[in-house]
Amino acid sequence: MPMEVRFLDLDCYGVVSHAMYPQYFLHARCKAWEALGYPLDALLQTEGLMMATVEQTIKHMAPLRAEDRFYVQHTCAEAGSSRVVMQDRIVRIPRSLPAGGNSAHAPVDATPRVVASARAVLGALCAKEQRPMRMPAGLRAALLDNKRDFEEWAAEAGGAAGVPLLLDSEA
Repeated sequence: MPMEVRFLDLDCYGVVSHAMYPQYFLHARCKAWEALGYPLDALLQTEGLMMATVEQTIKHMAPLRAEDRFYVQHTCAEAGSSRVVMQDRIVRIPRSLPAGGNSAHAPVDATPRVVASARAVLGALCAKEQRPMRMPAGLRAALLDNKRDFEEWAAEAGGAAGVPLLLDSEA
């Protein structure tokens, strides 16, 4: 699902504030889990389960700016009985070239670029007791069944755009 940087996401330097990236990752997680049939609000209501972020590390490789479009790739790296490790990355969608095919005024990067990556550890908590609890077996299975490899995604992005995905080590 493509997203777009909003003006309110920017800091005083005109780039997306570092405080916004966890929100982008959380939004993608909510949508991904909803698509698997496990919306986080429903888990709370039906199972009494909260998935709390207990650790998150974010690596920033390039800035997002006003009106940049991007998408978040989200996958499960590990899933135990009460702990899940998620991996995410934000990929900036290339801006279109002007009708003439070039721009004398603004640089246009035609390559999809990974601008941030994250690793988050989530703990399954009983909402009532605020203590660790087991995740439903179906949720754990769904997360593991839908594991995606980032290199697979890179190939898809490159194939769709006709160019390879530029990773942080190549920037």
